[in-house]
Amino acid sequence: MKPGSDIQVLKNAHLSVRQTPQGLEKIVKVEVPPCGTVDFIEGVPYEFEIEFAFEAAPIPMHELSFKRKPCCYFDKAYKCFKELENGLFFRLVDSQRQIWYFYNDTTDYRITATVTFEDEAEVRPHSGVVKVPGPPEDYPKGVTYHIAVEPGATRPFITGDPRSYRLSFHAGPAQVERPLSPGEIFYENKGPDAALCGPDADVFKCFPKDGNGLLFRLVSPARRTWAFYNDTIGTVMQVELWISNEENCTPGPDVHTTVDPARPGMTKLTLTLPPLTTRRMLRGLPGSFELSFVAENADKPMPEKTVQFRYGGPDPKLMRYDQVFSAWKGKDPEDGELYRLVSTKRKQWGFYNDSKNMFLKVQVKFAADKKITPLGETRIEMDRNGDGVWFVVDIPPLVTIKFVEGEYSSYELTLSGTFKKSTRRTFISR
Repeated sequence: MKPGSDIQVLKNAHLSVRQTPQGLEKIVKVEVPPCGTVDFIEGVPYEFEIEFAFEAAPIPMHELSFKRKPCCYFDKAYKCFKELENGLFFRLVDSQRQIWYFYNDTTDYRITATVTFEDEAEVRPHSGVVKVPGPPEDYPKGVTYHIAVEPGATRPFITGDPRSYRLSFHAGPAQVERPLSPGEIFYENKGPDAALCGPDADVFKCFPKDGNGLLFRLVSPARRTWAFYNDTIGTVMQVELWISNEENCTPGPDVHTTVDPARPGMTKLTLTLPPLTTRRMLRGLPGSFELSFVAENADKPMPEKTVQFRYGGPDPKLMRYDQVFSAWKGKDPEDGELYRLVSTKRKQWGFYNDSKNMFLKVQVKFAADKKITPLGETRIEMDRNGDGVWFVVDIPPLVTIKFVEGEYSSYELTLSGTFKKSTRRTFISR
């Protein structure tokens, strides 16, 4: 409504204002359900423009049917697979707070939601949401985000009120969690403290694809307790658990409890486990929950002045740093060593290739909820399985490079290399 319009909004409409050179414009929005009639305004507009936007109608609340209860507040629900059972996968919207969630109501499928927005400025992604590099082909100002949602999980996706977007979904089989049988349990070190977890505890691997499992969740039905055991020597593990406030559970003595603003009605519990440690997480057995794990190197950085570089050391003009870590060391001293350089003040990483013969390729995947910016010649590559992105850089012999900038807590690093006179790239370490 142009300046000079004498109008009042009625009960179904929402009013906002915008200052223009001609005066104050009134912007009125209203939603009209299928076959519905709604009250809009009362009065005489001086001049006006009308804009229409269309989307699928939300499901009436009385028609919703969930196998389990989503872990968020919402006032609108949209089926993502309309023709299948109850819908299986849902987009849930908190209209007042302008938050989108995705809820996976299946028991056997890991579902990935991919959404392309016409205007990136209209939305803000939540932690765990992955941004696809580069603008979409048909939206030069747009952005594409995707998120994978495990069975029974609710994930916050974006905050905002986007006008135009495109959704797609992909479902794949999820790994069904089951406790290990006695013959499958193998600890590389002393094993968990039975006094904390109980001798009857069911054992679950937290990293089923890595080594023997590294971190183990121990659930005792008899004691009604959860505990975790860190079976590594050089890694500090951090466990993050979300449970509903309605669950009858008591956190363990070493657990830090917080409220996550993005998940109303949920409590976040965080437990840190040093190497070879068993700690109790909960007393009580939650009916539904969400877990994430972070692994961090327990080694301390080498003092800068004590590091003996073989071939001169990093170029301080290219990368200022106050911490040095050994990222890889060749079996033959002539192969050299790769150093990770950290500037704690600038929150930057760099690398120095202390070798005369090795061309190195470094690939690093950071925790999905961290904001990382590539520096220098660092490039971003999508994970082949759609699980996040890799930051990749090539480092010639005796070269210092800047790598990334940002907040980082955990990461996965892979390294491959070729000798100067070879064209064959060899996997070195992970």
